[in-house]
Amino acid sequence: MKTSLFYQPPRDINAKGLLGALPLGILVTLFLGFVYNLLISFIPFIYINFIVTMGFGIAVGWMCKLLYRWFVIRDERSRLGMAIILGLTANVFAWIAFIVWLGSGEGLGIDFKQYLQGIPIYLNPGNTFPIIAEINKYGTWSIFGIDFQGVMLAFVWIIEFGIILAIPVLMALASDYHPYSETQGKWYPKFTLRDHFNAVYNGNRMVEAMQKDVLGALQNEEGGGPARFSKIHIYYLPDEKNQYLSIESFVIEQQGRGATKSNMVVSSYTIPSATAKQILDKYEHKREKLDVV
Repeated sequence: MKTSLFYQPPRDINAKGLLGALPLGILVTLFLGFVYNLLISFIPFIYINFIVTMGFGIAVGWMCKLLYRWFVIRDERSRLGMAIILGLTANVFAWIAFIVWLGSGEGLGIDFKQYLQGIPIYLNPGNTFPIIAEINKYGTWSIFGIDFQGVMLAFVWIIEFGIILAIPVLMALASDYHPYSETQGKWYPKFTLRDHFNAVYNGNRMVEAMQKDVLGALQNEEGGGPARFSKIHIYYLPDEKNQYLSIESFVIEQQGRGATKSNMVVSSYTIPSATAKQILDKYEHKREKLDVV
């Protein structure tokens, strides 16, 4: 049987994992929805509220990534489905917290107990949609003297809904599929070489070089500048025939003083166990402690 050049995630759905991950994810989004509304009610500036909304979506996305790892959710369909369900759930709980807050009349923030009591009531669309229609009719805030209501307010809500849903979905689609051992039932540990290598832009060319000599190809790329370089990741699990190598290219803008951008140019390339051990023996490395998928 021919070994694939790269790690191949399974296509089968892990139903048992999903049954564990989804209830926990829903519980976490319940809490995140409360915190989101708490921040929104405290912050009067619409621009900062936009950042808070982005943060809410990112928090849901990272929660999904952690759940993928804890419950061994490895296939793309399950990851995408989870991200959609929990993105929708986050929107629902954010709306419930908002409605409870408006009804409480307590100004800044809401009581968590009130929020929990409101969840079974406002999960019923018959109770929720009339209130949303009423809020849309009169509005609850204005900016530069303009009252947001009707179509304008609905447009803002659609953008907010889209942000909270889209971010975890996009994070799921961009997930790097970390190797998992079927025989040992565990994730491969991830080791990052401490040395920097030259920035790799053409992943296919690098793979061609590694097919001839993996260690030699890496030695040819030793170096790397302060603003453009690559990092080598080795996924190594003892007693496995195949190990895996990834190459992540980094660019630090403004000549090393700006934002850092990274791109996985080679993802989980299959290498023999002996070669992986050679690389780890030759280069100083560290094991990644928090390694999400």
